[in-house]
Amino acid sequence: MSIEEKIPWKCHRLVIGTGAYGRLPVMKEVKREAERRHVELVIVPTSEAIRLIEKESAANAILHVTCQRAKTPGASANRKLGRCFRVARRLAFPIFSGI
Repeated sequence: MSIEEKIPWKCHRLVIGTGAYGRLPVMKEVKREAERRHVELVIVPTSEAIRLIEKESAANAILHVTCQRAKTPGASANRKLGRCFRVARRLAFPIFSGI
């Protein structure tokens, strides 16, 4: 994730979900900008990010979600992806998707 992205900076805490396996890189410029703006930056895998923002709805978040092929319809990966979108709709923040 780069500083070029549309980042919801108007918060005290910004949670970045880096995907199921934590592979979304967050560039140093984003970290420096968060520090300059006095925004606490929390960078964790998306499943952990969802848990954090469910506890603290005042935080802004960016979630990277990846479509994973599931062996059967309704498998765990599909449920997690659906949960990401439900949480995002409820809290109204952007999602970066690898889909």
